[in-house]
Amino acid sequence: MVEIEEAIQLCNSKSNKEAIIACKFELLHKITEKQDIVNLNLMKTLDDDADERWYPIHMVDNANAIILGISQNKGRPKSILRGHYVEEKITSLDEKWSYVKKMYGD
Repeated sequence: MVEIEEAIQLCNSKSNKEAIIACKFELLHKITEKQDIVNLNLMKTLDDDADERWYPIHMVDNANAIILGISQNKGRPKSILRGHYVEEKITSLDEKWSYVKKMYGD
């Protein structure tokens, strides 16, 4: 965690607000890429669509993709919307969430 805190402080030392924001989006992107690697490895390890954790793990995959898409576009709504990538991942996440609620909800 110290590395992340140091990286945030480095971003905070930038000369202006836009540079700070760009730096923090880049940091968020790098962190999410690492998170994505762990989750993809988890997906390979589980490798069983009958396991109740299958959909939640794939939901994490979608959530990571959403964060990657937003951070890659530095949070700029027009850029995010132009690509349709984030929208596709949100739709996929919502479908998985609906399935989990239907199958495992009370």
